[in-house]
Amino acid sequence: MDLARLRKIDDAIVAPFPASHSEEERRVFKDLLKALVRDANYPRIVVDLGGVTFFSSLDLGTLVFSMQDAQDRGKALVVACSDPRILQVFRATKMDTVFTICPDVETAATV
Repeated sequence: MDLARLRKIDDAIVAPFPASHSEEERRVFKDLLKALVRDANYPRIVVDLGGVTFFSSLDLGTLVFSMQDAQDRGKALVVACSDPRILQVFRATKMDTVFTICPDVETAATV
């Protein structure tokens, strides 16, 4: 995960989910997300799924764990995604009722 791809929008930190199917990149992202959730400087974390072409139940599990951790710390974890195929994963698992999902990063950063 290229840390240079992280960006701030107001009080939100935007973390692009890896587009690669590499298990290593996804593990690195999981560790990064955990660190962002635990960092007091970031009250809002936006996970950008904009470049993602493959999203598994393991990936969803990473987001669920991170969202629970964020909520326990009084933070918000918001998903930015407009791809119907990726959104279907959230709908099929009813996670669309659990996560705040916005169509783009800019909207997600202000929710």
